[in-house]
Amino acid sequence: MRRIMCFPVIFVLLTACTGCDNNEEAFPDPAFKACVKDELEIYSETYEKELKIDNDEDLALIDEFACTSGGGIVSIKGIEKLVNARKISLNNNQIESVEPLRNLKKLEVLHLDINKIRDIEPLTGAENLRTLILTKNYISDFRPLKKLSQLKSLGVSLNCATDLSQFDEIKEVLPEITMSGITAEEQSPEKCQ
Repeated sequence: MRRIMCFPVIFVLLTACTGCDNNEEAFPDPAFKACVKDELEIYSETYEKELKIDNDEDLALIDEFACTSGGGIVSIKGIEKLVNARKISLNNNQIESVEPLRNLKKLEVLHLDINKIRDIEPLTGAENLRTLILTKNYISDFRPLKKLSQLKSLGVSLNCATDLSQFDEIKEVLPEITMSGITAEEQSPEKCQ
């Protein structure tokens, strides 16, 4: 008799949160999670209802996201839940990996100034990027950006590029692009030694 009664209770508990995906664990970086919660609070006022981090539908409402916490964020794991984000600013943090941004297909504007990024290949998945600011990171190879056919504006000063011909290659593939920070004087390869 007890086994029969337990089954319905477990079933109800498992199905109680439609649209929920335990996103509390999807955002392992405490500083980033706090920033996402703050952003949801702002969007809650706009939509006049409480939006929660554990609901994918609520996270999908975010189309602009800024988290310039002054160095607190190390991991942006979980940002892939912001599937409708068009503009993201994550300046002045300690971010090393941009892998979670790979599948944000609606992303058009991305600011990642002053971080610790070295590899930008994952950004090629964000195929609608139009503006990309990567100032003051640790990037030496910008060639992957040639795959971003929509890219119109690129800021790369104070990175680690020594082979400046890569910027000519990008310009050849993306003739409409405007780039800043592409001269030897505007790069800082010594910081990458």
